[in-house]
Amino acid sequence: MQEWTHERCGKTFSVPFDGAKNIPCEGCGVNVTIPRYGTVKITQGRKNGSKRRTPRNDWGGLQPQLVQKQPKFTSVFSSEIVKVGKTLTKHLTNGKLLRAVVYVSSPSQILKILDENPDMEFELVMGHQRVHDFKAELTPEVVEKLIDYRKINRLRLFVSDKVHYHSKLYICEYENSVKLINGSANLTKTGNGIKGTQWNHIWIMEVSGDYAESEDYQTELEHYETYKSRTTEFFGDFVDAFEQVPEEKRIKVIENWIASGDVYGLPEDAQVQKVTRLVIDEVMSPDLEASQTVVTILPEASKNAVNKFQNNYSKFGITIESEGQITVPVSSYLNHKNREFPMMVANADTKSVQLGWSGQNISRTAHEYDATIINKSLEQFEQFINSVDFAEPEFPKLAKTSVTEAVLYILSSPFHHMYMKQRREIFGITEERGPRILHLYGGTSNGKSKLLTYCSLLLTGKEVIQPLDGDMFSDSRVTGLRTWQSVFPMMWDDLTNDKWTQQAEKVIKTHWDKRWVESEYCPQLILTSNRQCPRGPLQTRVKEIHLSTTYQRTTESRVALAKHLRSQNRLFEYFSKAYFELFEKLDYDDDEAFVARAAIKRLYQIGNRKIPDWMPLEKPLEDLYKPTAVSLLKAIIDGSCTMKSTTDEIIIEFDENFQWFELKPYLDGIPNEFEMDRKGLKAFIRRPDRFKPWLRNAIPWIGKRKIPRKVRRIIR
Repeated sequence: MQEWTHERCGKTFSVPFDGAKNIPCEGCGVNVTIPRYGTVKITQGRKNGSKRRTPRNDWGGLQPQLVQKQPKFTSVFSSEIVKVGKTLTKHLTNGKLLRAVVYVSSPSQILKILDENPDMEFELVMGHQRVHDFKAELTPEVVEKLIDYRKINRLRLFVSDKVHYHSKLYICEYENSVKLINGSANLTKTGNGIKGTQWNHIWIMEVSGDYAESEDYQTELEHYETYKSRTTEFFGDFVDAFEQVPEEKRIKVIENWIASGDVYGLPEDAQVQKVTRLVIDEVMSPDLEASQTVVTILPEASKNAVNKFQNNYSKFGITIESEGQITVPVSSYLNHKNREFPMMVANADTKSVQLGWSGQNISRTAHEYDATIINKSLEQFEQFINSVDFAEPEFPKLAKTSVTEAVLYILSSPFHHMYMKQRREIFGITEERGPRILHLYGGTSNGKSKLLTYCSLLLTGKEVIQPLDGDMFSDSRVTGLRTWQSVFPMMWDDLTNDKWTQQAEKVIKTHWDKRWVESEYCPQLILTSNRQCPRGPLQTRVKEIHLSTTYQRTTESRVALAKHLRSQNRLFEYFSKAYFELFEKLDYDDDEAFVARAAIKRLYQIGNRKIPDWMPLEKPLEDLYKPTAVSLLKAIIDGSCTMKSTTDEIIIEFDENFQWFELKPYLDGIPNEFEMDRKGLKAFIRRPDRFKPWLRNAIPWIGKRKIPRKVRRIIR
């Protein structure tokens, strides 16, 4: 910009170096024309003493007097390729203040910059809302270092809240200069040119001198502030809460936060959950008299924790006396209509399952076996499973086995907290994995939702509990419902694809592994959706059952289903009794439903009833049947793909007419342990020793199809 003075009114104001034509003067409002900086042409006075001509500008207009100031800064523009040996961060060395906007970043790169530049303040905006890659690199040690830099105001981290910023902008200020850097380089090891084969291009504008007056600096700074205005702080409330944590518990709290994004494990939160458990043990005790209207406890907890407990359960009419005594109205606390799902506990000491229903504490464990009732209950159960025939499945036995496996797993789910405790006692804290989360998947109208409602009826013995809406599934929602400490399974129906990509991973990886504590009852998660679990680490944490049948909406099938949902089946009363009796006698098994299988076998013995051939009581379904293996073997037999074996691998090549969406279910369902690579329509199996028995197990399930001799020879 140049300083220009209007001769007529004496007003001085800033105008561009390129000049301006026919603009109003800021002083008098008269339209004036201002020439380009450095092009003023003044006609000298004549030698004969005549008056000097009035100076004119480049456009022929009258030329007002110019007061020209030389700029106090210089600008140098350059560009380069960022790659191994030519890093981005070399341009940031010895900087005083670094502001940056990137799509993704790496905590190691942030710490490297701050460690190597001890006088630098660093303010970073990360444009990827979920910052998965950033969090994946976090460890308790790294988090503590980042927090330490934040404390001394050398680091400020922000995350975009509503939009994705794919921009890469770096504003690095020095003592007497600034570098404005733009391009494609993220602040990661590959983006920075530290490792890998990634190349990025950057443009650098270096402004020296009084750079604050530079229009380029002002513009980029304005852009940066626009980005920052749509962000939230990365650490949020975590830092303040973290300060409350004793030194010896900080690592666990950080691990919880990294895994879930939630701040829990704090002393106050732990106290609230202890108070909740005390109340549950009192209200859900088998010794609670039916006529008792309230329970009172005096917990050893801080005033803040007690008040927080009251706020959490205010709708139940809980009151706090001045000395901290808690009074709980039983009828309100045990009213299942006040909750998303009923209050239920499975007490290994009393060997009973208690259910809160309509304000009453109801036992769901029989005192004695009754062979007649057990026989009738099993008959009703078999009739429900046989209703699969209404769908006319291609493989009736498989369809019935799949549904039965799902029911057995759900019936065992109230005991999974006990199962997790047993697992920890055997393996210790080194084994974080808990019971797998159940996932039922398949197309529309295949009975997933009806199966959940039927299982809820078996568990309550009273009436159906509708599953939770999959549209509401989120990590925060699951975390909130966990605080109820009910072991009644948390059933989420019909998860959409975006829930799998945005929420399910966090929930599944932390629900048992990171968040479980022995002192807090934990419900199992039951999920349904139309798609298979995404390929990757979730597959080992999920028990999947494919329900492939499709029900026709006929009057006959609807009447039959209504009959089952109206019947009061007492199966779970005797199932839970057998479960408790067998739990301590059976050795630990990785099959979460292994006690359930033994319990059902005992009931068949007591009821003197023949076990149907579709009942999976010896092995879990996944050991008997692999849906992808069956589909793949059928495709090989039908000629949709070919299979050949080499010395080190098995190659599966799909027909050239296969579309990607047709190919994806096959590839997603092949376990990671087979070390599969894909190139176009070919899948290369690097572990044939594991693949062959997997495909052999599909043979009993393919019906009457004849297996080619060549295929049998490969997989034998």
